[in-house]
Amino acid sequence: MTPTERDGSAPDDSDPIRVAVACSGLELPSWQARVIQSLRSVDSVALVLLLDESPATGRPASAHLDPGRRLSAVPDATTDPSWSVWDNWQRLTPRPGASTIVDLTDELGGVERVPIQGRRDDGAVEVGERARRAVSLSDLDVLVRLGGLALKDEAVLSAPTYGVWEFRYGGDGQGGTWPPCVDELRAGHPVTHAALWRVTGPNTGVPLRRGTFPTVGHSWPATVDRLFAGSARWPAAVAVDIAIGEADYLDGESVPIDREAGREPGVGGVAGLAFAQIRAAWDLMTSGSGVWSIGVTDTPIEAVVADPAGTDFEWFPLPDSRRFVADPFPVRIDGDPYLLFEDFPFDTSKGVISALSLDDDLSFANTEVVFEQPFHLSYPYAFVHDGSTYVTPEMAEGNEISLYELHGPAEWEHVETLVPDVMGIDPTVIQHDGRWWLFCTLLDELPETNLHVYHAPSLRGDWVPHANNPVKSDVRSVRPAGTPWTEDGTLYRPGQYCAGGYGKRVVVNRVDRLTPTAFEETVVGELVPDADGPYAGGRHTLAANEDVTVIDGYHSVVDTYHTLRRARIVLQGLSNRLPRFP
Repeated sequence: MTPTERDGSAPDDSDPIRVAVACSGLELPSWQARVIQSLRSVDSVALVLLLDESPATGRPASAHLDPGRRLSAVPDATTDPSWSVWDNWQRLTPRPGASTIVDLTDELGGVERVPIQGRRDDGAVEVGERARRAVSLSDLDVLVRLGGLALKDEAVLSAPTYGVWEFRYGGDGQGGTWPPCVDELRAGHPVTHAALWRVTGPNTGVPLRRGTFPTVGHSWPATVDRLFAGSARWPAAVAVDIAIGEADYLDGESVPIDREAGREPGVGGVAGLAFAQIRAAWDLMTSGSGVWSIGVTDTPIEAVVADPAGTDFEWFPLPDSRRFVADPFPVRIDGDPYLLFEDFPFDTSKGVISALSLDDDLSFANTEVVFEQPFHLSYPYAFVHDGSTYVTPEMAEGNEISLYELHGPAEWEHVETLVPDVMGIDPTVIQHDGRWWLFCTLLDELPETNLHVYHAPSLRGDWVPHANNPVKSDVRSVRPAGTPWTEDGTLYRPGQYCAGGYGKRVVVNRVDRLTPTAFEETVVGELVPDADGPYAGGRHTLAANEDVTVIDGYHSVVDTYHTLRRARIVLQGLSNRLPRFP
């Protein structure tokens, strides 16, 4: 049923989307608490019912991380040694922040709470008459499953207008592996997948949201936290789409899903996970650090994308391995060509913006620092509007996205704070279809994975967030990577491919739909590093001005200095000090 079939129009403030949540009581893992809190933050959503799946005996269901795990699959520690192996492993190692228990008693005390009673012989929960009656009388629009419920009661499954929604992890977001991310880490996969489904049958469903998240090879907890942090808002996002009339995908084609959870790892599985993390930690320490440089070509960006292998770049020579230059953007100032770029000494770990006249040789001797702040700067995204050159540098640590007019290489005039109180990463501004758009990720919200969009009627504002940020979650294409352009009215947006590491390559996204309430794009190309070239490690910025196109690339430097830097990162992961579930 589409969002308009119930009464002929999308829901409004007087017709809230009535939601029930099936979960394990009021003391929940923090990722499940986040799902509920996100739903309740949507003005058009009313949480009217909690179906309590708390088991009468055995391991508390609130400890579960996997939303697809069946209650019947919870092993008994006295009879199943595999459970004790995994459980003891988690006691000896850091646990994901997503599993930290949050008490929602005060927050949800006023919501009707009905227990689900008993189980059938096949392991499914037998919905009690009280729960069945509560679902029937609640006039539900949505039932969101968060616990281990293997729900097969047709009366409950068919009651919500927009169906029963559940999370799946593993495979292409279609599997139900337990624990999440273990299989991917053991196999050395650079990414793991998640999806939110509308259940349409015993083993079929309609995908409502999909995401691709990075694995942190040496840290299972950090990998899990990224997965759950990035997907926790999805039920709320679908509810927003229903409210604004953008949820036709609810009636999409049903496809197979694996709704049966795998068993917990035994001795072999735990040993495999431990070995994989040790191997990844060693690889990280011994692979060196990426030292970036810049290449320049007198070729239009469209031609570079059409034939990247056939494009010759002149590369900026690096004087030593403790400094890099990256994020290049060509500009013209009073008709003269310049290059703006991030200049980063490893010793200070604070980038500044430097400039170079493109009439001079590509040499550090010809560069000068032109813009500096007390905090890190990078990505001096430059563009022209009404004859003036503007820059929106990345200043996430300054907690704002600001617009500067460039009067000279070192003459930066602050024009406007476009988006205050936002830690915007790689802010990229473009005018398209009569409106201004700003693409970025956020430093404090999976900066390689979640894409945020803002828009405004004019360059100076007022800028407002997209109706359903983040509009996309995919570590393979999200983070802005340079200058967008249009061909035959179609907008193309460079994005970073960060699966397996930061800045592996640049991909080209074709923006298929861009409105204040909708966003869709498709990857249509990529620029991979030349394996035989001087900077074969990766690419992460592609920018252009007129017929000048620039790119950056890196090679890995392995020496004592960089090995020690990498070792510190590994130790942070082992001590679970990597970014956690927020």
